[in-house]
Amino acid sequence: IPTTAWPTCTYSIGSTATGPRIWTIGSLRGVNANGVADSLNAVVRIRGTVTSIDFDGNTGYSFYVQDGTGGMNIYRSSDLANYTSPLRGDSLYIHGTVIQFNGLTEIQPDTITVIAANRPVPSPLVVATMDESNESMLVRMNSMTATTWPSTWSGSGQNVTISNGSTTFTMRIDADCNLWKKV
Repeated sequence: IPTTAWPTCTYSIGSTATGPRIWTIGSLRGVNANGVADSLNAVVRIRGTVTSIDFDGNTGYSFYVQDGTGGMNIYRSSDLANYTSPLRGDSLYIHGTVIQFNGLTEIQPDTITVIAANRPVPSPLVVATMDESNESMLVRMNSMTATTWPSTWSGSGQNVTISNGSTTFTMRIDADCNLWKKV
């Protein structure tokens, strides 16, 4: 995985006749024994479809994209001038640096190019548990019941507990999503 800027020569390793290599998201998802991304600090270019709202909710990004191999959070503290409103179904080329925050592997973009809008969003992956293999992916957990729910809502998000009767999970509800302050 490259850790420097993309080569500009068509014949350099890591580029093609049409531009720099496009990494699959799955190829960037590996972690070492300490949970640190194998691709940390790599400069990469990916193609993916936006699967979430922008959880940042103001200037900056925190949204998720997927390709056929995995999902990735896209995080930046300020919007890029050409892309300020991520929407589910946007198909994007994203060029940036792989970073990590609290164990979450992310790409901090320096360039985002919209390929198409209103593309189909991948169907949720039905899972029984959450782990590294489905981190940052659109998932669905069947037969879940909320076991705790806030009586008051405050801040940028709150945790609730959900259970399938045998296993309990903590689910974060972001203030920008449509579950915020719902009963």
